[in-house]
Amino acid sequence: MSGGLSETSPYSGSKLAISPGITGDLGIILGSTPGVSFIFGAMAWVELPSTSQVGAQTIGETPANGAPFNASVGPFTVETGPQVYIGPYLGMRFGH
Repeated sequence: MSGGLSETSPYSGSKLAISPGITGDLGIILGSTPGVSFIFGAMAWVELPSTSQVGAQTIGETPANGAPFNASVGPFTVETGPQVYIGPYLGMRFGH
C-alpha cells in the first residue's frame, strides 16, 4: 500500500504537562419524586496550561527509485494558553 515510500517520524521525545483546571455545571431537574426525572444542563471545563513543546527532527521521505526528500521542522507546540470546553448534557434519574 505504500508504493515503496518510506517515511520517518518527525517527532522525538516527550513532554510532561501539568495543567490546573476547574469544572462547573448548571442544570435543571424536571420530574417527580419518587419517579423519573430528566436533567438538562451545561458543563464547562477550563484549564490553564503553560506552553509545552516537544522536539522535532527532520522529516524524511524516500520514494521508490527516487531522490530522498527532507524537510526540517522546528519544535512542535503541544498546548499553549487557556483552553475552555463547554457542552450540554441530558440525563435521567430514577427513584428517590
